[in-house]
Amino acid sequence: FTALTVQNNTYGGIVQVKDDTVDLRLQIQADTSGRVGTHSNHPLRFDVNSTERMRIDTSGNVGIGITSPSSYNSGSDNLVVGGTSGDNGITIATGTTNGGLLAFADGTSGNAAYRGYIQYDHNTDFLAVGSAGSERMRIDSSGNVGIGTSAPLYAADIKTSGTNNGQLRVGGASTTATGLLFEQTNSGNTTANIQNSYFATSASASLSIKSGFTTFHTGTSGTERMRIDSSGNVGIGITSPS
Repeated sequence: FTALTVQNNTYGGIVQVKDDTVDLRLQIQADTSGRVGTHSNHPLRFDVNSTERMRIDTSGNVGIGITSPSSYNSGSDNLVVGGTSGDNGITIATGTTNGGLLAFADGTSGNAAYRGYIQYDHNTDFLAVGSAGSERMRIDSSGNVGIGTSAPLYAADIKTSGTNNGQLRVGGASTTATGLLFEQTNSGNTTANIQNSYFATSASASLSIKSGFTTFHTGTSGTERMRIDSSGNVGIGITSPS
């Protein structure tokens, strides 16, 4: 093979390509580390097959498929990927038993290196979202969503600690009504339950909204205590008020 060697024990070896017309200087330098870049106020671009594929602009922002990364939102223009037409995206590829992680850091030690994160685990197929260095939400392989739990048992499973344990708040700023909507798309008999359970003693209280009537239950066995039928009749201790 043929080699070109440039050596300078004082400043390191430097190869420089210069264009005096626009004062552009491209340098390859070796001192305490290897360097490739412009030594003037010009961007550094990388071409493949005579077409630009990547650029580092004069602000240090990187564009892949983008020639002006600094034109985008100043809070997220350090790396801009894609193009101005067609579909674009980024893929994180891992092994079938490994995970991929997008971390938001404000330091390098402890959980400062991942204060916020989005994680996908291919081994058990779950997606997790973290804040303050801890997992806060998980979507498991069945599509169940857990907030405060890594093992959700229901479509939406909320378990938290603190003053407002596991509370779900529904509200709005307008004058229109807000609330919870239980909707079934099938034509048969349906049931929607609201239940408060205390697992230490198996005690519970629940409201069961069924096709044509509503019932109230209490106790460890969930015994029906009151019923409102389709005619509006109320029965306490009886299931057929009239």
